[in-house]
Amino acid sequence: MPCESAKGYAGGNARTDHAHAPPPLPRCLPTRRNHNSRCCAGAAAAADQPAGIPARPTGLRVTSEAHDAITIAWDDPGDTSITGYQILRRLRDVYEVGRFDIIAPDTATAGTVFTDTDVTASTRYVYRVKAVNAAGISALSTFLRARTPPSDNNPDNDLSQEP
Repeated sequence: MPCESAKGYAGGNARTDHAHAPPPLPRCLPTRRNHNSRCCAGAAAAADQPAGIPARPTGLRVTSEAHDAITIAWDDPGDTSITGYQILRRLRDVYEVGRFDIIAPDTATAGTVFTDTDVTASTRYVYRVKAVNAAGISALSTFLRARTPPSDNNPDNDLSQEP
């Protein structure tokens, strides 16, 4: 059997904390088929996620890019307890990789579309999304890159003035 429970506990003293000890963490045992021990990836992820926390959103995509707005959408994780989503954004040309600002702490809707109107023309952004419910906030979605096109009002884009 490739997966089994670990014999120790995460934290605490195994000799004195039996009454309040957390359940054992899953552990992978290498076999010929899973020599890199990836067999329990799902079990390990489930152990790291507290009960009731929603699944992470998937299928993040851009549905519209304009000089003054970017609309993104994602697939519903299939959890009826979701009450909203947290939207995170990074300015690609300004912030280092991994640094995101929370631009919507909770959309307060189970809808899977968000329009960001606080954008600048000709700017590159990266988005991530988390699901929210009464138990907490999910893990991050994968990232999504988007770029606003140049503004129609930008004098540098006005070719009618060319000689």
